[in-house]
Amino acid sequence: MKLKKLVDKYGANCIIIIDAGNGCGGTAVLDINDDILGEYGDREMRKVKSGARAYEAGNPANDTVLGAIRDALPDYEPEDGKMWASDWIIDGTGDNPYRYIILF
Repeated sequence: MKLKKLVDKYGANCIIIIDAGNGCGGTAVLDINDDILGEYGDREMRKVKSGARAYEAGNPANDTVLGAIRDALPDYEPEDGKMWASDWIIDGTGDNPYRYIILF
């Protein structure tokens, strides 16, 4: 399902982005607006379990999908127990491009 459809369906006001961090991954909350939907709205999202690993390297303490979201939103509870993630998005080229994933 595309991210913009999820935003409409659930009336979301933000999305979560986590990055591979080149050794120090992080979590960011992005408020939904026209620019964010223009950039990310057509990204395909897939259902994931809350306990699924969020980071490939598995280094961060909260490396589950739910743990990564709770880094930014401590009281977050998934609606209907459903969580969504994009595939890794690669921005750049070379040996160490910036990589991130969208969580919903």
